[in-house]
Amino acid sequence: MSTLTTTLPGTGSGNLEPYVYRPELIPLVWDEMEAVLMPCFEATNGMLNSKQVYEWLMQEHAVAFATVRNGRLAAVLVVLKVNYASYSVARIIACAGKDLKGAMQFIDALEAWALTQGCVEIEGWCLKSAARLVRRYGWKDKLTIVTRDLRRRLQ
Repeated sequence: MSTLTTTLPGTGSGNLEPYVYRPELIPLVWDEMEAVLMPCFEATNGMLNSKQVYEWLMQEHAVAFATVRNGRLAAVLVVLKVNYASYSVARIIACAGKDLKGAMQFIDALEAWALTQGCVEIEGWCLKSAARLVRRYGWKDKLTIVTRDLRRRLQ
C-alpha cells in the first residue's frame, strides 16, 4: 500500500489528510491506532480484539485507512476482504475516531482500493448510529444482524 498523500502524517497544516498504513508502518503507529479503535473492540463484546486486528494488518489480511490531523489519527477504518460464494466484498470491521463525518470525504479512496481487490461491494456491520451517518452518503441498509447470547446457558 502507498500513501494517498505526498506528505507524511504529521507534516500537514491542520487539514484532514487520508493515509493508508502499509504493514511495516503498523508497529510505529499501533499504540495510537489501538487507542482510537478501542471503542470498536469494546462494542463487539469479544468478537473482535486488538491482538487479532494487529495480526491481520501485519499479515496484509486487512488494511488500515486513516485520516490524520496535526500528526494525530483523527479516524481509523480497518477493512478486510471477504470472499462469498460468487463475489467478494470489502468489509469494514472496525471504524472509530473523532471526525468520522470528515473522513467520509475520502470514501473514493476506499472504493478504489475495493475495486482493485476485485470487490463489488463495501459492507460494514455497525451500530445503528453509524448506519444513520453513512445513509446520507448513499449507503443502504442491507441486513439487520440479530443475536441471542447463549453464554449464560453454559454457566
